[in-house]
Amino acid sequence: MKTKKSTPKTLPHSEVGEETFRLLFHHNPIPMWVYDLNTLAFLEVNDAATEKYGYTRDEFLAMTIREIRPSEDIPRLVENVKSKRPDIQHSGEWRHKLKDGSIIDMEIHSHTTEFNGHKAAMVAANDITERKRAEETLRENQTMFKGLFEASPDAIAVVNSQGLIMQVNSQAENIFGYLRNELVGQQVEMLIPASLRERHTKDRATYLAHPRIRPMGTGINLSGLRKDGTLFPVDIILSPLEIQSGFLTLAVIHDITKRKQAEEEISMLVSAFKSINETVVITDLEHNIRYANPAFLTTYGYSLNELVGKKIEEMRASNNANEIIEDINKAAKTGGWHGE
Repeated sequence: MKTKKSTPKTLPHSEVGEETFRLLFHHNPIPMWVYDLNTLAFLEVNDAATEKYGYTRDEFLAMTIREIRPSEDIPRLVENVKSKRPDIQHSGEWRHKLKDGSIIDMEIHSHTTEFNGHKAAMVAANDITERKRAEETLRENQTMFKGLFEASPDAIAVVNSQGLIMQVNSQAENIFGYLRNELVGQQVEMLIPASLRERHTKDRATYLAHPRIRPMGTGINLSGLRKDGTLFPVDIILSPLEIQSGFLTLAVIHDITKRKQAEEEISMLVSAFKSINETVVITDLEHNIRYANPAFLTTYGYSLNELVGKKIEEMRASNNANEIIEDINKAAKTGGWHGE
């Protein structure tokens, strides 16, 4: 059996009919034109093309398709036209130039035909400029989000409504000791002490019912669970992310180990400060009393409220007040006490 060879379609007005051609071509809302494959000259354009590009029909018919392309794209255009073409072709995305010089992005479909004795191509051009801009904006936003996501000094986990970890940043890997692929797709409860997991599951459901930006576990000491089984203190901020399929939760996890250690050290120092028998007073550089320990209050007969804000010079019965002030200033400036 012989296969019938495909031949170019013909679109002379005499065969299709003037009325049919007018309806299918001239009144099509998509810009369309017919051009000569040898000379690249426009042979016909529709109203949508004149409106989109800013040229009149007569101006178009005195032009070639090179003139609606940026100069740097013309070599690619010529190569595409000269290449072996299927009868129907999706030519892809191209930049086009309007009469005012502005550049738009067009998606081109064409098919080979004969038009009034010319070997030609009929083109339908769909403006995708806004779509391309939206895609570019999306890419830029994704790049910016990824940059902020990865640059965060805190661990970040994105969790879906079922409690599955969808994404984590590199700091989450560092803090919890897992690789990213060990976390993604797992329940977020794996990062929580076992004793709190059941409660966390309930709290997650409560949060999803009223999602908003808020700290997690207000008034509660929270802990994270590392891969090696050790616990460490954390602060967590929750933030909802709305997507087409529902909500995701962005959990920002701050390791507060150093802060807790500092608080414990301060607490021990304060306890020691309060319990010693020597009289101790703390002032600022302007000699205003900021604090005095119980031994000082007992010795001098003041309450703490009476002392705070007073000048050290106002202290009664001090024959060497100036020497005391001088010693205090030295201690404040050098970071230590060098007197007796």
